[in-house]
Amino acid sequence: MGWYDDRHQSYTANVYGAEYQFGEQGYANGGADMFGETLLEHVVPCALCHSRRIAVVMIPGRNQCYEGWTLEYSGYLVSGCASQAAASSYACLDSKPETELGDVENKNGKLMYTTEAHCGSLKCPP
Repeated sequence: MGWYDDRHQSYTANVYGAEYQFGEQGYANGGADMFGETLLEHVVPCALCHSRRIAVVMIPGRNQCYEGWTLEYSGYLVSGCASQAAASSYACLDSKPETELGDVENKNGKLMYTTEAHCGSLKCPP
């Protein structure tokens, strides 16, 4: 059993819940045009699962696997906004994303945005 103190700690890493933020990027209907439903301000559910497979890799910019690989799911590359203080990484959001029931509330923990490619050190096209 571990030690736990729920008082405010001065020096800690913070964990925030995440919300879909697909209403501020030109998606006037909260992402419904892309995902088939409005996702704006919904909480991003989370699961960490064990797989019997040896390795899993997310490949940005592809929607198909290499020959001999198995597609687990495909979707859109999302991440937190660079201007936010909380840590972020890129994630592959399933093309049919889930939400929590009754969770539409603007808490602004970690906000997930679709990513946008910028040419430069990233070769364009494609």
